[in-house]
This record gives sequence, structure tokens and C-alpha cells, in this order.
Amino acid sequence: MAQVNDIINTARTYMDEPDQTFLTDTILSAMMGIAYQEFRQKVMEADPNILATTMDLTLSGVNSVDLSTIPTPILGAPATAADRMVKLLSVYVVDSTTGLPKQLFTGVGNIQALVHGGSLYYLQGTTLWLSRRLTETVRLVYVPSGRAVLWQTANTAQPDDLDPVHDLIPLYAFRQYQMMDSAVSEALAIQISAREKALEEYLMTRSIGGPDYVKDVTTRDFYL
Repeated sequence: MAQVNDIINTARTYMDEPDQTFLTDTILSAMMGIAYQEFRQKVMEADPNILATTMDLTLSGVNSVDLSTIPTPILGAPATAADRMVKLLSVYVVDSTTGLPKQLFTGVGNIQALVHGGSLYYLQGTTLWLSRRLTETVRLVYVPSGRAVLWQTANTAQPDDLDPVHDLIPLYAFRQYQMMDSAVSEALAIQISAREKALEEYLMTRSIGGPDYVKDVTTRDFYL
């Protein structure tokens, strides 16, 4: 069930709604978009790095950058659906030789904490603050919104690379459909619960050790 149109057709089969005035293509497309966001949220709960992408920022003697005014904005009104960030995972200085992290910045809960020492960052609105001025290439690892996927029957692209668990998406859409009648069947709830468990198991083994891997990665020595 890799392609968008296949996923949509599966959802429509579940719904089995002959009245096209009740379930129009526009309404179904909106349901699929919501269902896909719910699917991505479940993936992020297990391992957000699966959906992550990166962006490099070249800093020159500054300790802050507005992510809505960079060449490819990822926050604020200028950010597109394809680029918009929904979760910032990590910030680190890039080693110019290896391309690997040279020094990792740790996120803090408020801007005042940046004065406590160490390599720290804080995201305030659209502005990323660092605990010191840098003249380096800084890499952001973040999860984009996923709203660039067009949930239309003409779309034959893959929404992402998680094909073995894409059956959850039409199930989530079917649940929305049932909620329109104020009733979610027990059978559907049981199936969604079972497939969510399968999703977690799949993600935990997709990259062996990935989500369970906990180490101190705050210095370059860890990567050497």
C-alpha cells in the first residue's frame, strides 16, 4: 500500500459510502490529510528521527537566527508546507572534514537558562538562540510537517518510506468517518490498537538499536 491513491482507495472501501454528496473527494482528501498527521504523530512518539530532515546554517559571529527569514524558511508565515518544522530534534556544529557532529547543543526550557554555561540552545517563537556567538556551520535536525503530501486519487507517489504500516492511515480516516455518525465500532478500535502495536514494533526494529540508543553525544570525541 505504498502509493497515495492506493491508501485513499482503501479508505473509501472501508467507508463504503455510495452517496457522493455526503463523502465528496474534497471531504475525503481532508480526512486523509488529518489521518496522515495522526499517523506521523504515532511515528514521532516511537522515533521522530525516522521522519527527520536536516538544514545547515552558516553563522558568522552571531548567537541567534530567525528561522522565518533564512533562505528556506522553516517557521513563520514564509515557511511552505513542505519545509515547515513541527519538531526540532537537535542542533550541532558540523565538522567540516567529516560532516559529522563536532559539538552538540542541548535544548533548554527558557532563554534565561542559556547563561548557565555549556553549549545550549532555546527556540523562542521563530528565533533559535544559542548560548554563545558562533562562526561555524550549524546543522538543525528537525521533523517537517508532512503536509506537502497531496491526498488526491491522482497522486501515485509514496507518502513516505513506511510502507509496511501504511494500513494505519485508512484506518484512522475510517475512524473519522465513523465519528461523523457519533459512533466508532469496537472492531475498528481493536484493529487500530493492534496495528499501532505493530507500528511500534516495526519502528523499533527498522533500524536496530536506533530508538533505544542512549549515549552522551555532546562532544566530538564520541564520534571518533
